[in-house]
Parts: sequence; C-alpha cells; structure tokens
Amino acid sequence: MDFSGISIWAVVAATILGMAIGALWYSPILFANQWMAALGKTPEELGNPTRAMAAMPFNMIAMAVVIAVLMSALNLTGVLSGIVLGTIVWIGFALTAHINLYLFESRPTTLFLINIGHLWVTYVAMGIVIGLIQS
Repeated sequence: MDFSGISIWAVVAATILGMAIGALWYSPILFANQWMAALGKTPEELGNPTRAMAAMPFNMIAMAVVIAVLMSALNLTGVLSGIVLGTIVWIGFALTAHINLYLFESRPTTLFLINIGHLWVTYVAMGIVIGLIQS
C-alpha cells in the first residue's frame, strides 16, 4: 500500500477538529447534562477525566489516519466523498460495535444515541476535512 497520498496536514486538521467536536458535544452547551443523566452519574461521580483526556488525541489521530488511508487508497476527494466514507466507516465499525455493547449492557437508548451521534459527526467531519485537504 502506498502512503504517499496521505497528507499530514489533513490528519492534523482532522484530529484537531475531532477533539473540538468531542469537547463541544460533551459540554453543557450540547449533551453533557443528558449524557450524565443517561449514565446515572453526577460530575463528582465521574471523577477526574485526566486519563480519558490524555487518550483522546491518540484516538483521534488513529481515526483520522484510517480515514486518510482509506480516502487515499480509494482515490477519493472532496466533501461528498468525505461524507460517504465517514458514514460507511461509522456504520461498519462504530455503529455495529456500539449496538452490541448497548444491547448486552442494557444501557439507555439516550446514552447510545448521544455516543453514536458523536462518532458519526466526528467521522463525517474528519472525512470532509481530509477530502478537501488531501485532494
């Protein structure tokens, strides 16, 4: 596989965007309160988020690299390709994995929708950015 078509700038931009989406998505501006209620937790019960926050950049880089590799390998560019590929990756990996987790763990539907919605928005946004920069 040829990795020369992957733009480091596209990966960096997608990583930063993914982190920004997560920060906004799980903030009080959007879904923090609903997410905590669906978890049945208070901010105090959640404790210190340092470990999760430290892992986030690595997770976002991995997501961005995978989307960039797929876009390059499939010779995809542009906004529409980013939307389609982001959605396909989301369906194939995130949605299917989360459905099993939520069904086996009997978690609230609200929690499922908040978490899986975050991943869909993130994958699509990353696909758009990579599709525009990497073209």
